[in-house]
Amino acid sequence: MNKKKIANLAPYGYITPITVILIGFVIVSVIISIVLSFTRYNIMTPPTFYGLKNYERLVLLNIADADEGANFRPLAAGVMSRSHNLQEEAAAEFYDEDGPRPEMTALRQMYVIDFQGHRAAGDAGQERIFDDLAYDVSRRAVEFIDWLPSGAAWRDVGLLTITDSGSGEAAYRQNISFSIHAAKRMRRGTLHYDEEADRYEWEEDFNGL
Repeated sequence: MNKKKIANLAPYGYITPITVILIGFVIVSVIISIVLSFTRYNIMTPPTFYGLKNYERLVLLNIADADEGANFRPLAAGVMSRSHNLQEEAAAEFYDEDGPRPEMTALRQMYVIDFQGHRAAGDAGQERIFDDLAYDVSRRAVEFIDWLPSGAAWRDVGLLTITDSGSGEAAYRQNISFSIHAAKRMRRGTLHYDEEADRYEWEEDFNGL
């Protein structure tokens, strides 16, 4: 009887080591990664709680005129979908010393951010786009910042295009659609939000691109 019980338990003995390895090195690692994803952490300092900011990506628009400095406001209210598209062109050059392998050279890059959603009355970013710029194409060169979840931010001047300034049935919210096109070399920096002043402060990274 004892031999039969031992024989029945033997298969579990074979899978126990791999089960321990799976739990210890895979499942625990996944749990640790999930926990750390809610913190700001590097190997030199202890993690600090950062909430959902690691999962946020924010685009901000400068709503001030050129002679008023910069006043960046989020393009978030009413936005239901946003896509970030890189359109790149490269050239392939063949040289005798390289044989059949071409030498690839990046020629140009176009960065397009597309927004779709609903009209949000009272939002500073939307009012700048649809109240101030919609019917004045001479002022469509807009300054924007792409603020990444990592904390890095990229600043540039792009062309604003509007494809829908408000459409739909009277009983529902107005649909909107617009894009920002940029082709210049973007400036890298960091962005900080001053809650007391309700302003986003830009700091240039002169060591970056």
